[in-house]
Amino acid sequence: MKTNFKEVMKHIKLISILSILVYLVTSCVSTENPLHGTWVFVKGNSNKKSTFVFEKNREKVFTKDMSFYVSNEDAVGKQVTIQGKYKIIDKSHYKEELGNGVYAIYEFRIKNDTLKFGGDLHLPSEKEGEIKTVFVSETWVRKKE
Repeated sequence: MKTNFKEVMKHIKLISILSILVYLVTSCVSTENPLHGTWVFVKGNSNKKSTFVFEKNREKVFTKDMSFYVSNEDAVGKQVTIQGKYKIIDKSHYKEELGNGVYAIYEFRIKNDTLKFGGDLHLPSEKEGEIKTVFVSETWVRKKE
């Protein structure tokens, strides 16, 4: 069986073009976690009232294993830490779960190492089976390591 040189070259060219396209498409899809890292609190509101004004050194850390924690010193210098799990829903939304029915779904954006997010924090109410919703809006900056 005789192979046609032109046919072989045509197939090689086609395979090369397809390989380049596959590389370009797969390299554009980022699996990087944009929240990962340590963030320093700048300002925040809860139902349009300033929050955390008496706290010092407030940091939020998003880990690679999809857990997070917030730590700070309260007004008397006591270290306070809250922790939970998070899940990135899409490129602009994520969910925090703190246990005991406490969770939040936030819309977020990151620009120049500044993280801004806002959304509803869902808290169990004092009345059995009821949920209290608080709108939260916060600004954080990425900590320089």
